Amino acid sequence: MMYPGPGGYLGELIAWDVVNGKKAWGIKEQYPLQGGVLATSGDVIFYGTTDGWFKAADATNGEVLWKFKVSSGIVGNPMTYIGPDGRQYIAIYAGIGGWIGSNAFEKISADDPTAALGTTGAAANLKKVTARGSDVYVFALPEE
Repeated sequence: MMYPGPGGYLGELIAWDVVNGKKAWGIKEQYPLQGGVLATSGDVIFYGTTDGWFKAADATNGEVLWKFKVSSGIVGNPMTYIGPDGRQYIAIYAGIGGWIGSNAFEKISADDPTAALGTTGAAANLKKVTARGSDVYVFALPEE
């Protein structure tokens, strides 16, 4: 059986101060974070959440600067590229998966706290906030 941690959260994006060996800041999330983080040279980070939010945050203090609700939970890594028009783009794949993500599937019973290897006890309501998906989202960064 799995249960939420202190404060009812299952995840946190943490910035680590490697010089001083301590946490610099953190962003609490309702569910575990399963994807990667993309850091830009402008001190902005991008990451996705299991309940389907794609977020941009200030890399220096963790302040969320922007967020966009996508069709499904995010377990992939944000990507960036320069388009043929010379602009920078950020792309993310939305498609739930993993142990915790299986709670969004129709066949997993939210009434059984031992389902999905016990993650249902911690995330039984995941299917209320996200669904299976297979979409790619692309965002253009502002022009300088």
